[in-house]
Amino acid sequence: MRIPHEILAGLLNIVLGLAVLMVIAALLTWVERRLLGLFQDLPGPNRVGPFGILQVVPDGIKLLFKPDWIPPFADASVFVLAPAIAMVTVMLAMAIIPATPTIGIIGNLNIGVLYFLAMSGLGVYSVVLAGWSSNNKFSLLGGMRAAAQMVSYEV
Repeated sequence: MRIPHEILAGLLNIVLGLAVLMVIAALLTWVERRLLGLFQDLPGPNRVGPFGILQVVPDGIKLLFKPDWIPPFADASVFVLAPAIAMVTVMLAMAIIPATPTIGIIGNLNIGVLYFLAMSGLGVYSVVLAGWSSNNKFSLLGGMRAAAQMVSYEV
């Protein structure tokens, strides 16, 4: 069974897009740490690689192997689901933004602006769920306040 050319091109666009985003995130993390070191009159990351540029690699490995901690009274499934919803909605919203006329178009929608606004509007649910999941009335109030601000700024 052969895979159609369009599906392969779409998968390649997704992989390339994620790779570019990961490199940009690593670079911006390095820039932030160097600037914070400069502001605080500290050297910043300077141990791994030239000018500490490879420091994001051990930091990423450390994050992968850190155990997750869920508060004892929290609803564990919602506590894990809330940040996942936030990330998925942002990635789905960015899926329609083309990098070039031929590369980066994951979804070619006629109603792209409406789709972008709908996906970015779904991020409100993650904030409310994050406040609700910890089983604390003050975090629930904070989540509701943040959701109200997000909705009012979108309008």
